[in-house]
Amino acid sequence: SGIAKVYVDGAFKMQVDCYSASGQAQVVLYTVTGLAADAHTITVEETGARNATSKSAWVWVDAFEYMP
Repeated sequence: SGIAKVYVDGAFKMQVDCYSASGQAQVVLYTVTGLAADAHTITVEETGARNATSKSAWVWVDAFEYMP
């Protein structure tokens, strides 16, 4: 599908391309380590852009994993 921007605590971290030729679930597209033991926010923002091979710009989030 589409391309998303990832923010952690309001700071832009990277753009991720969610395109896959076949349907997949719970694929890791972004990982962050080294955060302080505190509350944090993760924002995933769709950009409206897409991979040239993709037929849509939708962005689905099907999982977050937290490991203290």
